[in-house]
Amino acid sequence: MPGDGRIRVGARAEAAKIVKQVEPVYPGYAILGKVSGTVKLHVVIAGNGTVKEINYISGPPMLMYSAMDAVREWKYKQTLLDDEPIEVDTTVSLIYRLTGPGQGKVGIEQEPQEQEPHPEQGPRRIWIGGNVTALKPAKRVEPRYPKLPSDAPVREDVRLWLVIATDGSVKEVTAGSASGELARSAIDAVKQWKYQPPELDGEPVEIETTVDIFFMNDLPH
Repeated sequence: MPGDGRIRVGARAEAAKIVKQVEPVYPGYAILGKVSGTVKLHVVIAGNGTVKEINYISGPPMLMYSAMDAVREWKYKQTLLDDEPIEVDTTVSLIYRLTGPGQGKVGIEQEPQEQEPHPEQGPRRIWIGGNVTALKPAKRVEPRYPKLPSDAPVREDVRLWLVIATDGSVKEVTAGSASGELARSAIDAVKQWKYQPPELDGEPVEIETTVDIFFMNDLPH
């Protein structure tokens, strides 16, 4: 799951936004050893389009550093959420092919085209980690504090999973943690929240995210 303040974007869609691509060097020792295959990397792209984090997922270990060293120098077009830059969580797959005696070539694996949503299926939906500044609600209703037993925990957190519709309303909300009166109170409040209609690179989208609601038992109720 992406970290706070990131969205997950498919490899093919994000590859189309590369503006600077450094080609990996096929290591001579790997060519001599007849090592080939696909190296898959997990990449986090910063708000300014540079590669912020990179981690090895799979592929021939002998080719790992060649792939990581190259992708670390790549630059992407910024991704904008409601006109604000946001980090992107994606993957990059590089194919190392032996093309002849003492020769090799590296290319980006072209994954299957990600299908655009059919009009009947609704708008595109993206995941964003919780606590994103761009997702602060324009209208926020505070939960009603229910009566709790005297021996209830001093503090209890309720994590909610929600879907924000293209008009900014809360379309779906369920409790991912806790239950009972606290969860119901949190859900009833968050259902009334209203966000700025979300857009990704100028296109309306739905957003899946989480919200943490904190209840303190030492407050008057």
